[in-house]
Amino acid sequence: MRIMIRIICILLIVLPPLYCEDNENTDSGEWKAVVCYFPGPPEDVSEDWSWLLYDIETVFEGDTDFQLIYIYEGDPLIAVVGDTENPLARLDITKYAKDTAGYLFAMKGKAPEWEPYNMSGIVMDALSKYFFDDDDD
Repeated sequence: MRIMIRIICILLIVLPPLYCEDNENTDSGEWKAVVCYFPGPPEDVSEDWSWLLYDIETVFEGDTDFQLIYIYEGDPLIAVVGDTENPLARLDITKYAKDTAGYLFAMKGKAPEWEPYNMSGIVMDALSKYFFDDDDD
């Protein structure tokens, strides 16, 4: 899966940078994603980071519109939601992915939000507010 994401991102690197581009020509049209960025190789990820990613996957278990995407140091900074033939969205994390790990929360119809790496409770609260609160700010 990680190799497929890298290949997809490499193919998209030739495209102009996109903050968040929805593909209006999709049938379902619905999508949700968390892009996890770590400014190092995967083997340097801490155990608490791994547990947090498990917690995120658990929250969206069974949600077929959800995708968890991993980007590590050296990977292109454009994540593709959906498949390469008909992507639902492209998410550019360039402006966030500096030297700090973090998460980009994104879904159709809502501006993406960056949450820097923090204690899991803080990140999960931000995730819940972004994806599950109906209040429009």
